[in-house]
Amino acid sequence: MNAFNRAWFVFLALCLLGLCSPVPGFAAGQEEVISEQARAVIQGKGPDGIVMSVHGFKQLAGNTLVVPYNPMMYDETGKAIALKDLKIPCDAIVSYKKTPNEEPKLVRLDVKSYGNNASEHFTHHESLIRKPE
Repeated sequence: MNAFNRAWFVFLALCLLGLCSPVPGFAAGQEEVISEQARAVIQGKGPDGIVMSVHGFKQLAGNTLVVPYNPMMYDETGKAIALKDLKIPCDAIVSYKKTPNEEPKLVRLDVKSYGNNASEHFTHHESLIRKPE
């Protein structure tokens, strides 16, 4: 076996070994991404999150979701809206995801109906995101 063939064999062996090794994040015992969709009543909002008074999520312990920069949010007519335009209180179908060591994040919000006297005003003017200590 000449040097070129030996080098080629070593390269292929390393590639196969790399394919068989575990991928970070998928090792046994690590938490996986949680993703749920449920009906919720949105009672408050801040510059970076929403507060739910009632929700049907099975794996969400709290009532706050972080709203990332550009989530999918739609009013009752199906028109895309921004967080500042979301009227509260409202009844909505909400999807979120949570990855290990992060706050639960809003993925999609579809307004089904608005409550009486619904307003676009923020109820929380401070951040709803918990800062690490």
